Amino acid sequence: MLGFFVVSGFLITRSREGVASISEFLWKRTLRIMPGFWICLLVTAMGFAPLAYYLDTGALTGFWTANGTSVLSHLVNNVFLKMRQYEVGTIWKDNSYPQVMNGSLWSLVYEFRCYLLIGALGFAAQWRHYRSMVLVSALAFWAAYILQDALPALDDFQHRRLPTYFLAGGAYYLFRDSIPCRRDLALVSLAVLVGALRFGSFRVFGPLLLPYVVLYVAFSLPSTKFDRSADISYGLYLYAFPIQQVLSQIGFTRFGPTAYMLAAWLLTIPVAALSYFVVEAPALKWKSFRARRPRLEPT
Repeated sequence: MLGFFVVSGFLITRSREGVASISEFLWKRTLRIMPGFWICLLVTAMGFAPLAYYLDTGALTGFWTANGTSVLSHLVNNVFLKMRQYEVGTIWKDNSYPQVMNGSLWSLVYEFRCYLLIGALGFAAQWRHYRSMVLVSALAFWAAYILQDALPALDDFQHRRLPTYFLAGGAYYLFRDSIPCRRDLALVSLAVLVGALRFGSFRVFGPLLLPYVVLYVAFSLPSTKFDRSADISYGLYLYAFPIQQVLSQIGFTRFGPTAYMLAAWLLTIPVAALSYFVVEAPALKWKSFRARRPRLEPT
């Protein structure tokens, strides 16, 4: 998860550079997140939930008329990204993650708040000193993250941890010309991170060194353009959890973790591709936005 926020911060900061106004930036980010999320909510509540209910009971009698944690309340309570209701009735009550329809979605609201943050920093910088503002903000969140036990009045823990890694990824992007991409430095960073985990100091070293290791690996891949024709990563994120829950419900875990993971991948990939081509890509066609302000250039 932390690596995801690092990469996201790197890419979203790059995206922020390429737009002329905060409204254009937020419009594009909303189109990238919300349509896929809303359809996923519908598919989970109207598809996976009745399927799971049927597998348990052999019928759908009583499913649509259930009170309390119903399909409708699941949709209404979660429509604005913040997951307020994970369950639909008692579905998947015997799974390892009991009664959780889609446990992956908890992080989306934090992701979108990071979008708001990086957009606001660009606006506050008045198109100047953008790099400095992102770096100072990253350091401030890092300090709050390190001092989390001494600052209990600050909101929940994730409001310090996740923006720290997101802004660290953004700072790495903005200062990329000054940061060498070297294998020996990546290995040393990895060794320090392992030691930090062992001795309980990951909060101190993680935001500085984990982005370096993650981005070094990313840029060392044989191909960095594998998602040019279709980026199904968001669909994988959206649908992997409910598919894994179904596999667990039907007892597929008895074949061992390797077979379970392979089956989950094979089933999730086509669903993710469908999400991209049917929902996400068509939504992104609406991202054109004529802005009047000059393009943001980091200084």
